[in-house]
Amino acid sequence: METGIAMSLATSTFDPRSWFALYRYGGDFAGTAPKLRFYSGVTTKDPRLTAIASEEISVGVTCYILREHFNIEHITDVYAAIQAGELAYVDPNSTMRPDYLCQDSIGEVVIAESKGATGTRSDIINSMYPDGWNQVQNVRPIKQRLRSPCGRILIVTNFCIDGMHGRSETTTYIKDPDGESSLEMDLESDTIVRQSYAKCLRFMGQDVLADRLLMRQSFESLWDDVSVSDEDIPVVILGMSPFQDLMGLYEPVAKAIFAGGSKSVMHKLKHALLDIKAAREKIGQRGYILSNGVAVIHNWDILL
Repeated sequence: METGIAMSLATSTFDPRSWFALYRYGGDFAGTAPKLRFYSGVTTKDPRLTAIASEEISVGVTCYILREHFNIEHITDVYAAIQAGELAYVDPNSTMRPDYLCQDSIGEVVIAESKGATGTRSDIINSMYPDGWNQVQNVRPIKQRLRSPCGRILIVTNFCIDGMHGRSETTTYIKDPDGESSLEMDLESDTIVRQSYAKCLRFMGQDVLADRLLMRQSFESLWDDVSVSDEDIPVVILGMSPFQDLMGLYEPVAKAIFAGGSKSVMHKLKHALLDIKAAREKIGQRGYILSNGVAVIHNWDILL
């Protein structure tokens, strides 16, 4: 699910290819749980397909690690952030850039690059670290404060194959190279947050809501057209996942970002996210809630 959201662009309309990874790669890991290894059958495929799978699944691993281990709530694409004036190139003659600009609950940002490959640690470290370091070091935040430490993060995942890499395991490596400091010109900017939720909304097929969020338009009539799952875990249902799960936003989060209009959503959203941890634990086997309030509900009986 993290891969699908990450592959949805904040400023482009819904693209069904963002669902591709969920359909295509699930079978490639069949029978290897709980270890995240490719099953032995992938060796009969064109190696280019396995390489693409590694790159795309590693994006989901990266976003999961950013949320769960670096306390990141909001993740947007670096290119969209550059276009919006949130980032600038350190070297004006180079367009080398990383993948993501992230923001936590206190407003500090993290620049992140994701890389992935099939093979063992020795196969990827030497080939992927140099480019990754250059990418995260070639952009700097203009408006927000860069987190210290770990303001720049390179996350590299190598995927092992059952029957081929018997002595190695799929492993993620994290590096935090230094770089230019941020300029901190507008600490109240909520562009990263809006782009982050726009990515999530487009993954759910809600292009109209994503556009209104980015254009800072009002959502006064929204609540007449949406349903809430239950009082215990209030989730505004906005779409479905490729696996026919219900998807939406934790209601306090939805109200915070949809009620903002032209004003900054940062203050209301900060309060809405305070009790996310309790809601994530309470939802139990019915589904799950990401750290930014995006909810996935497995059981439709909740609504009946």
